Amino acid sequence: MSYSLSKKFTFGSLMLFALPTTVMMVVMSLYTIVDGVFVSRFVSTNALSSVNIVYPVINIVLGISVMLSMGSNAIVAKKWGKDSLTAPGKPSPPLFC
Repeated sequence: MSYSLSKKFTFGSLMLFALPTTVMMVVMSLYTIVDGVFVSRFVSTNALSSVNIVYPVINIVLGISVMLSMGSNAIVAKKWGKDSLTAPGKPSPPLFC
């Protein structure tokens, strides 16, 4: 069974493609909440405040790394589709200069 947005675009097909990303966001949020509960109960309130200060920085770094990896994946897929990638034994040029 093939799922493609180009065949028939409906709200259900959009939800099918958005579901994995949404589940990942919910799991990451639950991880943050549970980690905060464990740190506050078993370490201290100062540790909880430091964890809450660091979490946005971690999320920014994670967002930038996902953005760069998805962008380079799109560039490689586009070049791969045009058959313009080098042979497997030869090094490819860097994606971001």
